[in-house]
Amino acid sequence: MEEKNMEEKNMEVKTTIHDRIMTLPKWLTVVIVILIVAVFLGILQLGGLAVSQIPVELPGFTKDAMVELVAALVALGLLLLFGYGKIIKQTGEGFVKGFYIGAFLVGQIGMAMVAMLFTSLMLEDVAVEPFWNVLIYTFDMFLVGFAEEVFLRGIALNLLLDRFSKTRGGVWGAVLISSLIFGLAHFVNLLAGAGLESVCVQVIQAAVIGVILAAIYLRSNNIWITIILHALVDWASLMAMGIFGQGDLVDGLGQISRMNLISVPILLIPCFVLMRKNKLDEVVARLKGEPAYAGEYPQMAWMRQNQEGGMVAGISLAVSIIGLCFGIFGMGIGISVAGLLGSITSLKMKKQGNGVAIAALVISIVGICLAILMTFALGWFYYNSSSGELQELMKQMEQSAF
Repeated sequence: MEEKNMEEKNMEVKTTIHDRIMTLPKWLTVVIVILIVAVFLGILQLGGLAVSQIPVELPGFTKDAMVELVAALVALGLLLLFGYGKIIKQTGEGFVKGFYIGAFLVGQIGMAMVAMLFTSLMLEDVAVEPFWNVLIYTFDMFLVGFAEEVFLRGIALNLLLDRFSKTRGGVWGAVLISSLIFGLAHFVNLLAGAGLESVCVQVIQAAVIGVILAAIYLRSNNIWITIILHALVDWASLMAMGIFGQGDLVDGLGQISRMNLISVPILLIPCFVLMRKNKLDEVVARLKGEPAYAGEYPQMAWMRQNQEGGMVAGISLAVSIIGLCFGIFGMGIGISVAGLLGSITSLKMKKQGNGVAIAALVISIVGICLAILMTFALGWFYYNSSSGELQELMKQMEQSAF
């Protein structure tokens, strides 16, 4: 009986906190969001100082994983406190369609992983970290994705969405503000010893990727999609350190240069594609608790779903062909996976007369197999080539670019 009363009391506290924030001016809600992110950054800094005092040398990313575990637990606690615990259970559009919505990042992650693999194999005396170190590194990246997504999308974005108007402008405002805060939060890496130029570039990239992740979350209604994608982005970016032991997190940040800004215009494309008018209207309707297509007859709904399924099939076929072409160079695995996700999504939407989706399915599977085969073959070539000369040439090209 006492436990039940305690649970009811806790629910009242969560509702009261959320309701009180909803009565505040919008600018004050933004301040609260900034303070929430500041709490997150403070936990990371204090945790980093605490683990640095451990006298025992721990392998790989163990200390980072310890800090991120605390941050993840605090994030989960605050998520419950603000009344958003239900989003952990939501699967929204499902995982296949959810990852298809995030297909751009799926393709980019695949290419980044292969590129980092090839670059690392070009180095002299390259060696893979022990399995336990790789496992800890992977766990650490998952915790980073979980903690940051829960804080930034689970709490911050949802607070702004609830406080702002349920309109296209209100949704865009919540997405842009939360993403800007997400980007600016990366200035804390200056305290870790990263260079100013590297951090500034990272801030810009993080802000744009924040928009993409926010859009994926809103479209999929599944925070686990963004958690996994976020974790994979970080995992791919820091492979050289986590898999091949080429320094620590600061060394990884130091490799970021102005060259990386080339990707920003490309990253802006999925931002507007994911948040285009008709899809944004669906998001707004869901936020209002209304059907996306109110008053639509069953026959009209069937026709619309078939039409959308056919469109997804066409896009998936094009993506699968591109993945197959890039697979020759070992770089198409992520693109082919995106095509596979799209073809499966299309087959679920349009169950009859969908030969295009079947073709995309077959081509994407062939592309994945080809990419894996070529990745092994090219990896073997780079590993056995004069890696030192190749790496030196790449560094000279990067330095001369500016």
